[in-house]
Amino acid sequence: MENVLTIKKLRKEFKRFTLKDISFDLPRGYIMGFVGPNGSGKTTTLKLIMNLMRADGGEVKVFGQDYIRRFDLDERKKIKELSRGMRTKYALTLALSHRAELLIMDEPTAGLDPVFRRELLDILQDVMQREENSILFSSHITSDLDRIADYITFINDGQIIFSQEKDQVFESYVLVKGGLGDLTPELELQMIGISRRDTGFEGLMIGRPRGEGLVLEKPTLEDIMFFHTKGANHGR
Repeated sequence: MENVLTIKKLRKEFKRFTLKDISFDLPRGYIMGFVGPNGSGKTTTLKLIMNLMRADGGEVKVFGQDYIRRFDLDERKKIKELSRGMRTKYALTLALSHRAELLIMDEPTAGLDPVFRRELLDILQDVMQREENSILFSSHITSDLDRIADYITFINDGQIIFSQEKDQVFESYVLVKGGLGDLTPELELQMIGISRRDTGFEGLMIGRPRGEGLVLEKPTLEDIMFFHTKGANHGR
């Protein structure tokens, strides 16, 4: 499979934060959701990819049509006169008009109303069906990535937690719920993160636990991020 973006042992050191030799690949023709909590290293990574910041180590390899009517843009208006949603669509139009093979989008749906968000996601899916574009899509709105992403790369505290096909991510994890009495020491050791309440617990793990009285559910991407980020002591 041909990659349009290859990140290999990319490192950037700051006084209070380090991007820790991260690696991942984006294949041609796919959308990768790039997720992580604030301060995890997403923006630093994107700046390094776009050569807006100098890396301290590692490497970035990047490959190197006008759709105005399709996007329903008003050619008579100046950019500053457009709404945020229309500016986002205009920027996408410019990128595609230069036949960009790789689109890097940093929170493109943030601040948009649900109608604009849905329309933008539909446009991206339409573009991916007709072109060989690839998209690196950074977003806090995990429901958008649930809908359009083919791959998910999750970064936390400067480290890549996983970079996999979306379906593989959801097949790997399970959300476990039960009473506090069901939370045995053995089960607790298997948990990536646990949230305890007076009425019981829920936690995230890889694989399937053994035990009666447990309720197993498919986690959302938000669940996976939450428990990886908060860890086992949340809710104690």
